[in-house]
Amino acid sequence: MSFLSYIPTNSLRTKILLGYACIFLLVAVFIYTYFPFKHKQQAMAAIEFKMRSMTDMMTIGVEVGLRAGVIDRAAIGEVLSWAKKDSSLAYIVILNAAKEQVVTYQVGHLPIQVNELIKSSNGFQENRIVHYKQPLSYQSQAVGMLLIGYSLQHLDRDIALQQRTTLYICLAIFGFGLVLSVAISTRITSNITKLGEVVNKIAEGNTHTRFSISNNDEIGKLADAFNEMIVKLNDSREELLSSNQYTENIIMSMLDSLLVLDEHHNIVRANRAACTLLEYTEAEILGKNIYQLFEKNSFVDSFLPTLEEIGHLQSQENTYVTQSGKAIDVLFSAAMLRDSHGLHQGIVCVAQDISERKKGEAQLVEYSQKLEKSNQELEKFNYVISHDLKAPLRALFKLSEWIQEDMGDALSEESSKNFDIMRGRISRMEALINGLSAYSQTRWLIKVPEAVSVEPVLQEVIQQLAPPDTCTICIQPDMPTFVTHRKRLQHVFIHLISNAIRFNDKTEGKIRISVIEQEQYYQFSVEDNGEGIDTKYFDKVFVIFQTLQARDRVESTGIGLAIAKKIVEEHKGKIWVDSIVGQGATFSFLWPKEI
Repeated sequence: MSFLSYIPTNSLRTKILLGYACIFLLVAVFIYTYFPFKHKQQAMAAIEFKMRSMTDMMTIGVEVGLRAGVIDRAAIGEVLSWAKKDSSLAYIVILNAAKEQVVTYQVGHLPIQVNELIKSSNGFQENRIVHYKQPLSYQSQAVGMLLIGYSLQHLDRDIALQQRTTLYICLAIFGFGLVLSVAISTRITSNITKLGEVVNKIAEGNTHTRFSISNNDEIGKLADAFNEMIVKLNDSREELLSSNQYTENIIMSMLDSLLVLDEHHNIVRANRAACTLLEYTEAEILGKNIYQLFEKNSFVDSFLPTLEEIGHLQSQENTYVTQSGKAIDVLFSAAMLRDSHGLHQGIVCVAQDISERKKGEAQLVEYSQKLEKSNQELEKFNYVISHDLKAPLRALFKLSEWIQEDMGDALSEESSKNFDIMRGRISRMEALINGLSAYSQTRWLIKVPEAVSVEPVLQEVIQQLAPPDTCTICIQPDMPTFVTHRKRLQHVFIHLISNAIRFNDKTEGKIRISVIEQEQYYQFSVEDNGEGIDTKYFDKVFVIFQTLQARDRVESTGIGLAIAKKIVEEHKGKIWVDSIVGQGATFSFLWPKEI
């Protein structure tokens, strides 16, 4: 394992230090290697130039000394004395044309292998000595050879000195760079370290911590943005806590029971209503499987397949079983909980206790049966009223006529008038019985929906009522055609139109039937120019058996408008009257477009 493996490179400061250290180290290594190398190249070039210059100068002197085969030692000696001034000179050997040593000068005891030097290339190095050779000629005739050796020891000492100097400089540069790296990294990372400490404190729950820094650089801007983010985070956190608390209060205050299941259908959350309904404490119900709360595993058989297929179910009747074994009827709804990837995380279940409703439904069925029985008895009673009571009344009517005929002139005028009054009262009684029977039988009118054209229905009603010649009935053109209960609508028109005819005191009675189309209703109106009705009697006219005039003046049972009101309201409509006394009345009602 290398040393670098122990360096904590996950630290930003360490990375900065290593980065700067590597840069300065590379610079130092470059300086340490480049400059000595360059100096050596330059020194070698200088030595080579010096050697060539020396060789050229000595060649001239030696050639003069060897001219014509005569050795001029004085000339050679003069050249040697000049050459010996160079302390780097290692040796000088002068050979004649026969390769014999004429002059030899040597520094130290290094053996000179003349034959080897003659054969070697010019500039050959060995034992830190550079060997040069120069052929000597005089008047284009070879007279000998000059061998010179130049020691590199002085050069090595100069290079070694320069390397040491360069090393010291590089170490100084590296040390300065390291100190500078520490200073820069400390300045950069100190604020980041503070930021890390603040983040850790916030992670521990101290959300009121702030990052304080006076710099206006990027770190300072980051600090300002971070502080602003913390403020917004705190606001969001407070809103979330408030929202969670609000949601928690709603859940715990719900009247319906709420259970949250995990992916294995175990209960992980229950509100107060669920615990109360199922007779468990919260600690007891948590962890239980939902199957244990249903009767006969109906959750698995009925609810779970639907949930897995469509993801939710709503208002399904089933039965919960409490801890004591009590069965409770509930209206059950549920929905799958999924994460952002659509994976199943659990189920939320809501159940409403419908035990009281089921009891009410059972009671309603019982009451309905009793009401049906009562209606049947009323029907029988109505039959008795319609048939058994009308027969004696008819007999009395005829009997009064027979008595009046038999008595003839023997019957006084007052008695004859009383017989007429009695027959009028008998006729009124029969009319009341017929009206009461009609009122009770409105529920039995045909309710089969059919396409109804209103105008033919009105013509049929007018023909049936046979208004007097003094009364004119006008129908608004373009009456609607729609699907409704024909007989019931016809009965409403019968009672309203007959009422308009009966209570019209004008010599030229006028009745107008009109319609206004609304969004969901047709507003029909029957308008007349008769006596009119005072506003204080607007509600009274629709009450059964109520009449506004004495029956001796106008024969009326007070049932017709009550029947019309009953039929209209059974169709969820509305009926009312508008009138001005002496100018007539307008009866209007709303009839639904769709049934």
